[in-house]
Amino acid sequence: MKITKKCPFTQAVNTLDLNITQDQVDAWHAGGYIQEIMPHLSPDEREFLISGAAPGEWEKQFSHDGEEEDQDEDVPNQSGWHYQPDFVESEEGHAAFQRMIDNA
Repeated sequence: MKITKKCPFTQAVNTLDLNITQDQVDAWHAGGYIQEIMPHLSPDEREFLISGAAPGEWEKQFSHDGEEEDQDEDVPNQSGWHYQPDFVESEEGHAAFQRMIDNA
């Protein structure tokens, strides 16, 4: 069955010819687990059905080119917050966190 989806990362429209039936698609849409209904599909093929991400696209988008992220660095996350373990674990950090909760 040919399935056409838009990749959420690249916005490219891709079509894969998957070895699935309409009955399997219907069972999945009815709430079944895709990995149980279509166990013969690869994880990339199942991800394509779920999200539209082309095979291998998750790795391209979220890999760090072999570099491991150092959690001890002051690195902003997607929301712009910075993780500073020394501050968070200090009395000053705990007090700042408590003030934030109290003012929420």
